[in-house]
Amino acid sequence: FISVWISGCEYEFPETPEIKKDYVEVLCCAWIYGHLLDKNNNNLKEFPIGLPIKVDFIKDGGERFTLQCAIDKNGSCFISYVTFKLYKEQPIEAVMTVQGGYRDYDPIRTVQSRTLTWETVIEHSDFGERYLWEPRFDVYLQNNTIL
Repeated sequence: FISVWISGCEYEFPETPEIKKDYVEVLCCAWIYGHLLDKNNNNLKEFPIGLPIKVDFIKDGGERFTLQCAIDKNGSCFISYVTFKLYKEQPIEAVMTVQGGYRDYDPIRTVQSRTLTWETVIEHSDFGERYLWEPRFDVYLQNNTIL
C-alpha cells in the first residue's frame, strides 16, 4: 500500500471592498406618561389607567408606522421599536394622539409631536451605524366638572 499525501490547493479569497452604507438605521420608540389634574391644576396621585394612545412615526412625510398602547397602573405606556433607514436630510416625526378621555377627565392637548432632525442623527452617528430615538410625551387630563 502506498499512501499519497496531497495537500489541497490553498485558495485565498479576494478581499471584498466594504460597501459604505448611505443611511443611518434609526430605531424609534416612545414613552408616554399620563397625569390627572384637578380643576385647579393640581397633580393627582391617580393615573388614567387604560387610556388609549396612538403614535405615528413618519419618515420625511412618507414611510409610516402606527402603533398603539394604553396607560398602565404605573401611569405610563411604551410604544415598541420601529426601524427606519434614514438618508441624508430626512427627518422623522413622532405624532402622539390621545384616543379619548378618562372618567370625568379630558386631555388638555389631544395631539403632540416631536421631530428628529437629520442634523441630530448625524451629530451622534455615522452612515452605516444605528441611532436610538426615544421621544417622551406627557399627557395631562383635567377634571373640569363643577361640584
